[in-house]
Amino acid sequence: MKFLTPNWLTKYRAETFFSKEPETLEWIRGFQEGETLWDIGANVGIFSLYAASQGTKVTAFEPSPLNLEILSRNILINDFENYITYVPLALGNKTGSTKIYMSRENFRVGGAHNSINSPKSQYGGVLEDPFEISVLTLTIDNCCEFFNLEKPTHIKIDVDGCELDVLEGARGVLAQVKSILVENYPQNKDNERVCEILLKSGLREKEIVKANSANQLWVRG
Repeated sequence: MKFLTPNWLTKYRAETFFSKEPETLEWIRGFQEGETLWDIGANVGIFSLYAASQGTKVTAFEPSPLNLEILSRNILINDFENYITYVPLALGNKTGSTKIYMSRENFRVGGAHNSINSPKSQYGGVLEDPFEISVLTLTIDNCCEFFNLEKPTHIKIDVDGCELDVLEGARGVLAQVKSILVENYPQNKDNERVCEILLKSGLREKEIVKANSANQLWVRG
């Protein structure tokens, strides 16, 4: 795979590809032929590209205008345009217009720590003095309905504290998804609610060996 690295942050993402979230790579390697991944909060596409390299069809969601160019160019330089569809919209618990709050500290290509609906951090705190941009947001269920997208077999959710919003808009899809890898910090006040929704959807948390992430893997059965 090839990665565009126009700044130190995108270079860091490429250089730590194997060490930052090895559990995510192992999870992706376990996908079966013909399965589909929805990468929600794709950033510049590191894990979308890896899934595509394994033959998985990917729908990558990324609302940050700063990351979209690099995401699309990463798809093209790897010749993965037949494997990855990117959607430049935010996913949440309602369909309509809302705001994306972008951290000034991370307001650069490859940056993260953004949120939708309200300026909250991934740890459950408040983003201080963020940039605000009006964006369109969809629920996962509406996204399938409006765009006739293939429903995901697997979902990766890394949206810096907005995971609950995404799951609240995914009741229909959650009933049939095979597994979900979700970033869920224990100090976030939404942690228990995230787990409750996944349990009610018939998923159970699977113990995994993690590096330095807050990832949880939930599987059916």
